Amino acid sequence: MLIGMITVASSCANQSSQQQSSPSPSEQSSPPPSFDKGSTGTIAIRVSGGASGGREVPFSGSYGTLSEGWTIVEGTTPAKYQVEINTGYAQPDVVTADMQKQAEDNTTLTVQIVSEGNIKHEQSIKEPFGVVSAKYNPSEG
Repeated sequence: MLIGMITVASSCANQSSQQQSSPSPSEQSSPPPSFDKGSTGTIAIRVSGGASGGREVPFSGSYGTLSEGWTIVEGTTPAKYQVEINTGYAQPDVVTADMQKQAEDNTTLTVQIVSEGNIKHEQSIKEPFGVVSAKYNPSEG
């Protein structure tokens, strides 16, 4: 009699655990969402020199984004560079441009970050060998 009760109890416990282990349709997990890689856009970096931007000023520096990396440049003004940005992410790329004037005079070195024809950020420096740092976050407009 004792053996029969143990068998019945064991059988009931197995059925109970089997019923609890299979989730109901509302508890079943859906497949993970697919992550959109986001859309891309193009930002321009303009480097100019002199009071009206028409003078050649030597410079060196870098520009880029976290997702695309940085590009090291060296040249004279005027110069223009294109940066691809990811705009569809919750945290869009921040465009950064750091340029150092390679001249001992007091001419102006200007860096502009331009999106869709509009200047989004502009910085200038006149000091010999001065550094210009410009940043633009597309999510801030």
